[in-house]
Amino acid sequence: MKKILIIVVIGVFIFIWSTFDAITKVSISTKIRLHTTYFLDEKIVIEWLEKYHGEALNHQVMLTFINWGLTNEDDFNRILKELNDETGIRIKVLKNQKL
Repeated sequence: MKKILIIVVIGVFIFIWSTFDAITKVSISTKIRLHTTYFLDEKIVIEWLEKYHGEALNHQVMLTFINWGLTNEDDFNRILKELNDETGIRIKVLKNQKL
């Protein structure tokens, strides 16, 4: 009975996940990575931020990161220092714009 329940829950999750558009998926994935920095190595977040996801998707990743950084300023600045120059400059420019 437990196996059936687990399969149903996983199936519902996969169905719901498949209905999201790409921007929503990348936003959720970014939030998950940012909130797991407390438990995992921040290199995972840095690699995610520096990875090319596509034009609109990269923009969403950066906006999600900046919004998270508004409430987690110390962690945001620590991760920002670790990013490569190109990515770090893009984030600084976005952060200085009014959201």
